[in-house]
Amino acid sequence: MVIHPAGFDFIRYIFEKMSIDMISKKSVIQGLEQLPDQFSVDELFERLLVIEKIETGLQQSKDKKTVSTEEAKQKLGKWLG
Repeated sequence: MVIHPAGFDFIRYIFEKMSIDMISKKSVIQGLEQLPDQFSVDELFERLLVIEKIETGLQQSKDKKTVSTEEAKQKLGKWLG
């Protein structure tokens, strides 16, 4: 798959407007390879957002920026019943 250079400018613009953190090139390439040969821009952005959320979560875990199940239950108690 070849992406036109102007496509990168568009993607960069969207990322800047959405304040998305950096994601790895390897993850993006793997995500693109999982898409069908033809896909919508919405599908592309959805895939990129999922990749970003996963990478953010993994980094938060490495940085010990997580809460235990019990802490989560306490914080979300009123919604969990």
